[in-house]
Amino acid sequence: MRHARNRSTRGRSLAAAVMLGSLAVALAACGGTTAAPASTNAPTTAAVDTPPSALPTPATTAPKSTPKPTPEPTVTPPPVPTAFKSPVYGYTLSLPASAEVTGLVAATDAWDGTSAIGSTGPMVDQFPRSGQRLAFILAAPTDLDLDGWAAAVHAKAVSEHGCPEEVTSARDMMIGGSPARVVAFVCQGVHVYEATMVRDGIGVIAKQITPPPGSPALEKASMEDFMGFIEPLVWSQ
Repeated sequence: MRHARNRSTRGRSLAAAVMLGSLAVALAACGGTTAAPASTNAPTTAAVDTPPSALPTPATTAPKSTPKPTPEPTVTPPPVPTAFKSPVYGYTLSLPASAEVTGLVAATDAWDGTSAIGSTGPMVDQFPRSGQRLAFILAAPTDLDLDGWAAAVHAKAVSEHGCPEEVTSARDMMIGGSPARVVAFVCQGVHVYEATMVRDGIGVIAKQITPPPGSPALEKASMEDFMGFIEPLVWSQ
């Protein structure tokens, strides 16, 4: 009887110890210390203002200088003399200021009397004048009188340049003491004055091409201006 109570008591004590141990284990599992979660925020660095003097200076490039173009030298034409003596034909022509000659180009070759006549070239003495006028003079030996020479010269203008046979005006005058004839006509859109003279077996031709004067009165004045330009010509070959 006593042994049975002892065994019962020991059984209850063992069961109680087992329950206490299970309770301790449960309490340890539930009541343990929880670790603090790791912070996911990285440490930040406070921004530091950099004074302007400490900022790097950007590299600068010196502006390229544009070279100035070299000015072309100014060519000043020689002054026009007050008189011109032809080195080829020998005549002398006074050139007062009223002649309005702006330059001179002397002939270098003598005209043979048959070659085509042009306003420029080595066979003519050229006298550029203001107002886009160009006067030129040449000469050649001839057996013709004034009438025949004047007709032959104008026939060359008709055949060589397509100028009209009829002239718009014709005048007789004296050039250097010798009879001369002056005619006017329009050829290729410009006005042409054509003076002819025969002196000592030499036929002289003086012409001028000029823009259209614009009216009959101006045409007359323009022709008289040309006659005044060639009137002081002195033949002295």
